[in-house]
Amino acid sequence: MTAEKMIRMAENLSEDQLYAGLTILSNGAVSTLHMHQIDRNDGEIFRTLTGELEWQRMVTWGWSPLWNPGSTSKELEDAIHNFVYDGENTDISLLLDPTIEHEWTKGPGKDLFDRFKEKFKDTICKGPDCPYTKMEKGLIGQADLPATIVATLVASGVAVSTFWIPILVYFALLLVKTGLKMYCEV
Repeated sequence: MTAEKMIRMAENLSEDQLYAGLTILSNGAVSTLHMHQIDRNDGEIFRTLTGELEWQRMVTWGWSPLWNPGSTSKELEDAIHNFVYDGENTDISLLLDPTIEHEWTKGPGKDLFDRFKEKFKDTICKGPDCPYTKMEKGLIGQADLPATIVATLVASGVAVSTFWIPILVYFALLLVKTGLKMYCEV
């Protein structure tokens, strides 16, 4: 599934549902890396963003969720735990279900989003080819922003493969929903 298709599928989700989805995607990516003993060169950025301590817990114990499941259905907990993260082939259908929204899924996603914003602000907001400059000059419209943000992050080396695309899509959608202009001008 391409970034553009993921964007079309998820662009109308609420901020809270995007935060919950970002949590589930992140946990799925870490679980996939551990389960298949993949040591990705571009995993360092993700380790930095999720925090070294959380990363070590996940690597050591196999899967240690970024959240603490509380009172929710067993089916939802199982679906989240068994979520298959497969880079650009990730099926994000589960993430379109509003029942994924819980404090234990939204909170970690918001924290991760805040870390992404801090880490990638210069890439997204500064320079003649950044998404913000292109938007301000009228070279791209609001509808093109998420795909432009994803492409800019990929081109900057954040993701050397399509493995991280779903996470970058959710980050880009959240950035647009929460206000790119305000983010870049603060």
